[in-house]
Amino acid sequence: SGWGSKCVPVLKTNDYELNQGEPSSWGRETKAIKIVETKKAKAVFNHQDFCQICGEGGGELIMCPRCPVSVHSSCCGLHPDHFQSCSHHRCTKCEKSVTGAGGLIYRCEACPNAYCPDCLPDECVRHLGQTIPRFEELGFEGNPLYLYVHCSKQCEAIAKSELGFNPDSAKPQIPSRLDVSYAFGKDALGVKALNNMFKEKKQVASAPPKGTPSPRKGTRVSPRRAIASQPVGDVIDLTT
Repeated sequence: SGWGSKCVPVLKTNDYELNQGEPSSWGRETKAIKIVETKKAKAVFNHQDFCQICGEGGGELIMCPRCPVSVHSSCCGLHPDHFQSCSHHRCTKCEKSVTGAGGLIYRCEACPNAYCPDCLPDECVRHLGQTIPRFEELGFEGNPLYLYVHCSKQCEAIAKSELGFNPDSAKPQIPSRLDVSYAFGKDALGVKALNNMFKEKKQVASAPPKGTPSPRKGTRVSPRRAIASQPVGDVIDLTT
C-alpha cells in the first residue's frame, strides 16, 4: 500500500468490526432533512338527537366520535367512558372491521346494524350511497369505505315514517347502460375507426335539433346605429 509499517489511515465511516457490520448511511444522508408531520384536519359535524337503537330522543345520549349516530348507554350496554364508536363501524354478524371486510361496510340508516359484503342480507332493499340527506344537513360528508342501505323492508318503512326518507330523491341514481361492444372481440374497432366514430358522435351532439327555426334577420336598426347614420350639422364653437 506504500505505507510500509506505518498505520494506514482509515476513514471514520469505514472503521467498524466485521461482527458489527457496516453502519447505515441513512442517518448521515438525512441529517439535514427536516421531516414535517402533517395532521389531517378532524371532521366537524353535529349529531342526531335520538338513539339509533330505540329511536327515542329522551335521556342522556352518547355521541359517536366517527359519525353522527347517537345512542343511549342503556341501549348499547356500555358506559360512556368505555364507548369508542357505534355499531356502524364493524359488521354486526361476524365482527369484522372495515379493514377485515376488504374495505367496505354497509350501514343501515334506520337501525344499528352494519354488514360486510359477505353478511349483507339478501332482502336488502335499497342502496343509498356514501351519505344520506339527514346526515348531510348535520355537516357529515361520509366516508367511501362505508355505504348506507336499508337492510329490510321494515327499516325502509321506518325511514319513510320517522326519518323523512323520500324514495324519489334517493341516491345514487344508476346511469344508463353503456354499450362498449365496439371495443372488444374480433370485430373491435381500431384507433382510427374509434376516432372517427367519436368525431361523428360529437358532430351529431352539437348539431341543432330538428325543427329548430333558423335565425331570423331582423329589420330593426339599433338606436345607436340610427344616430350614427344621421348627418352631422354645423359645428358651433363655444369657446368664443
